[in-house]
Amino acid sequence: MAKLRAVLPQAVRAMGGSVEDVAKQARAAEVQRMWEHIMRKGGDEYILAHTNNVFILREGDARALRRDHDDRKDAGATGTGKQLVAYVDESIVAAELNARRELVKLQFFEEFGERIDEFKIIISRGQYKAHHPFVREEAVPSYKDDVRPVPLSPEERAVVDQQVAGIEDARLRRAVERAMVADLEWKKALGD
Repeated sequence: MAKLRAVLPQAVRAMGGSVEDVAKQARAAEVQRMWEHIMRKGGDEYILAHTNNVFILREGDARALRRDHDDRKDAGATGTGKQLVAYVDESIVAAELNARRELVKLQFFEEFGERIDEFKIIISRGQYKAHHPFVREEAVPSYKDDVRPVPLSPEERAVVDQQVAGIEDARLRRAVERAMVADLEWKKALGD
């Protein structure tokens, strides 16, 4: 039986894809996993939540990036070795990463054997600021449970009417009554 590594390039080409593109995407995913691991291990959830993307570029890739962005002041780099490029959505996060620059480079080396020669931090612009690949979906809060309200009994409804009877403004009284009824019906459905 043939190994996946041997048949994968043929399969990708047969589907009209580029083996080089697949390799780049796999490397990009690997770098993102490394970044996430380092940030979570250090308790830097805030930085992770504000990271838009992260790459490790080799010398040739870094030169191409600078050539494409030669009008930007932050594109100047030495062009030697590997370059870690992190895109973040806020300047405060960029400042925090800048303060940890050497520590992050050391962590990449110690954890994954990636020798980073340069660490570049760029503040994202435009539509890229909204891209947050490291933000985990949070659990649905209990108040958003799919619970159907249970109607109040006539006795419970009478208690609500009695409690709001002292409100003189009719419009305000109806609003408070609706809010109380909705709250009590929801609590009743939850069993509170």
